[in-house]
Amino acid sequence: MKHLSLYVGLLCIFGIAAVFFFDAVMGVHETLYVIRRGWRQEIAFDRPHPKYVGAEHGDVLRFSYKISNNRFKGCIISVEVSMFEEEELITKLLSTKKSIEPFQSVEIEWTLETEEFEPNREYILRIKLNEVERTLYMIFHKTAIPKPSN
Repeated sequence: MKHLSLYVGLLCIFGIAAVFFFDAVMGVHETLYVIRRGWRQEIAFDRPHPKYVGAEHGDVLRFSYKISNNRFKGCIISVEVSMFEEEELITKLLSTKKSIEPFQSVEIEWTLETEEFEPNREYILRIKLNEVERTLYMIFHKTAIPKPSN
């Protein structure tokens, strides 16, 4: 009985550690990868600040959206990807449903040709995973080439 408080204290510490572990690891997690000109940019949506991607007008952007199911039961996900200018829908890029087994992940890929959009304007890529919507701000730069003087 004289070590009871020690055991209770250790039990509380292990309980708190278990809560942090399950909160951080368990659940459905997502990561977006943007690949352009051979460079891969990772975008994690677990931070509150806005996400921006810039590219040269004429580039082809490849996207890979990884969804991990770190739960003890499988799940069915619905993913919709659309491009907006302000609040106006420009185009739907993707709409799909996938089933993910427990502790497995899936990757959904698509491409975006920036030539299809006006240069030097801000666009919004919206990714809707079931009921959660993620926002990525994009701009496709086109620099003016100076004309040679005669």
